[in-house]
Amino acid sequence: MSWQFIFDMPDWEEDTDKLLLILHIVGCAFRKSYYDQTDKRNCATMVPAMDFVVNYWAPSLEKAPRYTQIQRFYPNDVRERENMNPYHLDHVLRGMVACD
Repeated sequence: MSWQFIFDMPDWEEDTDKLLLILHIVGCAFRKSYYDQTDKRNCATMVPAMDFVVNYWAPSLEKAPRYTQIQRFYPNDVRERENMNPYHLDHVLRGMVACD
């Protein structure tokens, strides 16, 4: 795994520096590791504590049924995703309206 961090993930060191700085200032930060289907490689991104959502009543992170990351998109990103797959975005937006 160490080899992948250093050589296969080019953003690992930069993200680690950012994570350590935010950890020192804020006191809490998270790292999300996942396999990116578009790039066909493992990725790891830093998730600020303000963008990390867990059920309030979960006894611990290990026992929480779900973790959620808040993602913010620029309007152009939303339009680009809509053009790539209009049915998926339409379904997501209808779901958001139904929840209100």
